[in-house]
Amino acid sequence: LNAKRFYGFELELVVEDYKKMILASTCIDTRAGSELYMNSDGSIHAHNENGETFGGGGSGFELISHPMTLGYIKASQKLDDVFYVLQDLRARSLQNSSTGLHVHISRNGFKDTNTMTRFHGFFYAHHNAHFIEQMAGRTRNGYQRSDQITPPSNFNGGTRYEIINYQNDHTVEVRLFKGAVGKNWLLEKIEFLDCLIEFSQTERALTVEELE
Repeated sequence: LNAKRFYGFELELVVEDYKKMILASTCIDTRAGSELYMNSDGSIHAHNENGETFGGGGSGFELISHPMTLGYIKASQKLDDVFYVLQDLRARSLQNSSTGLHVHISRNGFKDTNTMTRFHGFFYAHHNAHFIEQMAGRTRNGYQRSDQITPPSNFNGGTRYEIINYQNDHTVEVRLFKGAVGKNWLLEKIEFLDCLIEFSQTERALTVEELE
């Protein structure tokens, strides 16, 4: 594991009403205040894959982490506790079409610009599109487009609502994943990104055909 590579995540969630959102906030602060915090998000609504609102719309929020290494995420009992609380409150993410999981990766976690070029190229290669969609757990939408085939100059700037967002000074944000209320889902996505970065440090680009 790379001790210099840090991850942060933003998990978009919906609970039934405002009272449950306040209860979730209190539990998160009590059990994992040093690792996680939450922000309410009025743009997140409870609706199904057909865009139909259900359950009165619910209350949307983001569960946001401080930077952590992959090893720390795996070992964190506080993360386990928080997901148990969210499950008890019947928080939704996977079953809701407007929620997702965004993962930030520290720029220092990439060996060099060649690594970033190969990493970027994997997500935008047309022959990897089906695999990426399966890994993401959802199809493309307006919040994670695939138009930025060539990365912006020096991997800075560009468009925010892309598969990869390069607008942050210290992190690269991968925006493509569907959200889910569970640590296993989170780990699966971060471990995938970590393995892809490691492979991108080799001399050849990775394609799905090489994984099969």
